[in-house]
Parts: sequence; C-alpha cells; structure tokens
Amino acid sequence: MAEAQKDLARAPMMRKVEENWQEGFKRASPADVVAATIQKALDARTPKAQYLCGHRAASAVIQRLLPTNQWDSIVRWQMT
Repeated sequence: MAEAQKDLARAPMMRKVEENWQEGFKRASPADVVAATIQKALDARTPKAQYLCGHRAASAVIQRLLPTNQWDSIVRWQMT
C-alpha cells in the first residue's frame, strides 16, 4: 500500500482505503464470535460455502441483494 500512496493519482484513494481498514479493525467482531462460527462450520454435517458472522454480516446480505453496479457505487462513495 505504501507504493500506491506515492502514486499521486492514487494516493488520496489509497489513504482512504487504509483509513477504512484501520476503522474496520477497530469495529471487528470479537474473536469468540468468529471462533464460534468457524466451529459451527467444522461441526456441520453438510457445511455451507459461506457463513455470515458478527455484527457486520448484514452488509454481506445487502451486497447479495443489490446489483453489482449499485454495490460498487456504495463502496466508491464510502471511499471518497
């Protein structure tokens, strides 16, 4: 990411990406919630391809319901 921040054209976007990552780490679900979801997947007789986990799982549901171009617009908006 440091290299991309030196690129004047991409630097503002990459700074925003880094800020969002840092905020995401602060708001991440607790490890015990994630561990319980992993354990559920391991114990499942027929495991699913994906499991929703934690308080941010709702955005994953919304992402699946929206057309890709609308979801991409939301992501771009959050990065500016």
